[in-house]
Amino acid sequence: MRTLVFIISILIITQQLYADAVVPNEYFTGNTYNTDLWEIDIHMDPQGTDFYTYTFESEQLKPISPDVGDARYDSLSFIGKFYLFGDFDFQMDAFMHRGGPGQGISFIATDANLNVITYTGDSQFPSFTYESSFSETWFQFRITREGDTVTSYYREIGEELWTLYNTNTYSGDAMRVYFISWDMNNKQEHYDLVDNFILTSGVAYDTPLGLQTDAIPEPATLCLVVSALLGLIKKRFF
Repeated sequence: MRTLVFIISILIITQQLYADAVVPNEYFTGNTYNTDLWEIDIHMDPQGTDFYTYTFESEQLKPISPDVGDARYDSLSFIGKFYLFGDFDFQMDAFMHRGGPGQGISFIATDANLNVITYTGDSQFPSFTYESSFSETWFQFRITREGDTVTSYYREIGEELWTLYNTNTYSGDAMRVYFISWDMNNKQEHYDLVDNFILTSGVAYDTPLGLQTDAIPEPATLCLVVSALLGLIKKRFF
């Protein structure tokens, strides 16, 4: 029994003290993606139908919004399941083949609960007649954090300089990122090609705690571990 208590206690303290650092870079090698670090979420239209589909093409993710002959909001998101702490620089590549107005792509930075802090690309909630500025060519999207300042940029692939898109402030700890393809006017099919999600600087962890100093166990937990350890030693050696 004491052995079991000891093992459980060690698991508790380990969970509180440690989180695994991860490398969230995603290149869709082999026409797949790391499901431990990323997930795909398809937003249903108001009638409860999933119109968006996706496939892989030449080791790139390809979200597809079909022509359904109607105008309703639908989207596909590629969401990071990891958490970013401190300063970072995250970039990705995207191409949108525009089928008509009311369609767009965005790269978004959020807090740990996916509340939007800033984004680059198209607005998520335009009018049905919105004409995207990010279509028919490959773009790079970039989001950085320095202190409490979160900044987004974009540029066409091949350009040297980044164009500033937006700046916002965030004083919290963990942040997340995701890409979204959306369609408010499903009367013409459109698709995107997405690739090269790269954390060029910074650290990502697999839990929202990261390796913070305030994750030190409370005194009661420490006493439980010490008690179990002493009991196990006494039982085996005395």
